Amino acid sequence: MSNAAELLAIEDRFKNQWAAATPIAYENVAFVPPSNAAWVRLSVLQASSQQQTLGASNALHRTVGVIIVSIFTPKNAGGKAAATLADNAAAIFRNKQFSGITCRSPYKQTLGQSGDYHQVNVSVDYYRDDIY
Repeated sequence: MSNAAELLAIEDRFKNQWAAATPIAYENVAFVPPSNAAWVRLSVLQASSQQQTLGASNALHRTVGVIIVSIFTPKNAGGKAAATLADNAAAIFRNKQFSGITCRSPYKQTLGQSGDYHQVNVSVDYYRDDIY
């Protein structure tokens, strides 16, 4: 699987499962956050790729990374909305397998105020295996 195919598979899963819960900002796509309303940003970070088996041909290569859903809710509105959106984002990827990608258990991090918003991140470690 190419890096582009990996990114597309993750974006498609999130977009289809998230539906219209909030607007979604994607990597390198113009986006204007809504005024005084919740929104999310989807990021995919590859950590490493290593050969897992011996041999020059038909070797298994594992690519690992992290899917990050950054959740932004209006500041001074309490934490319930962000916690609910975090639960929903986590459920989309929790221990799921799709398009050759295997996700692990998500974890939530509260980052606090970021400009006019309260920010919570949901991070999900994942891997994919390819044979070259």
